[in-house]
Amino acid sequence: MPETRRGGDGAVFPPFRYEVPEPSSNGHRRRDRGRIRDAVRGVPAGLFLTVFLATSIVPRLSLLNLAFFNPWQRPVIATGVGGVAAGASRRGGWASACVVGALCGIAGLWLVYGVTRAQNPVLFVDRDPVRVILSDMARLSAYAAPAGAVGAAAGAFVRRFVMKRRSRDREPITHLPGFDA
Repeated sequence: MPETRRGGDGAVFPPFRYEVPEPSSNGHRRRDRGRIRDAVRGVPAGLFLTVFLATSIVPRLSLLNLAFFNPWQRPVIATGVGGVAAGASRRGGWASACVVGALCGIAGLWLVYGVTRAQNPVLFVDRDPVRVILSDMARLSAYAAPAGAVGAAAGAFVRRFVMKRRSRDREPITHLPGFDA
């Protein structure tokens, strides 16, 4: 290709050169900015869904009397679904998704429990309030951690399956069945 080219009226134009500009120096496209974002990815979704489901399906009376009613099914369901949301929202591996799912489940149930305790003052007859609250929080942690971790692992595997399916669908079609040539 010649160094210059002529237009229709005989004018001489410079050659076209496609150049990619350098990244700006004002912080755009920095590599280390995503560390915190990667660490907390999935936390809002998992925490929000856990809190929402726990406030919706876990009765207040069972939250206030965990030692007597043993209501483990509904908190486990709430944290499991929240864990699925946390795991499906993360881009990392399944192990980090399990940790985030467990932490979101624990924090979500503790938040709902704390709000319920604050709204409903209960008389503690022959029991120490601090001991009751700490044992209830330990029970909620025992319910939430495994369910959140399993839910997050399931969510991470669902995300991996969907991403593989999408990448397979984006590949060019090189062979059509029935057209053997």
